[in-house]
Amino acid sequence: MADFIVSMIAEIFTLIICAFALYASIISFSLFDYAFRWFVAFGIVFSSACILISIAAMIFSCYEFFSQ
Repeated sequence: MADFIVSMIAEIFTLIICAFALYASIISFSLFDYAFRWFVAFGIVFSSACILISIAAMIFSCYEFFSQ
């Protein structure tokens, strides 16, 4: 039970950090020149993937915990 709670807390923190990174990337997209927009676009894609992976990990943790 304790490992489930700790993993959920860690995944929620990861989700919050990735959401802030996505927010910052979207805001800074219009601030950079054309030369750096590919880097910001990579940050948006990477942050979105991080959010999806974090949600998938939370679902998998819930599935493993409740299937026992």
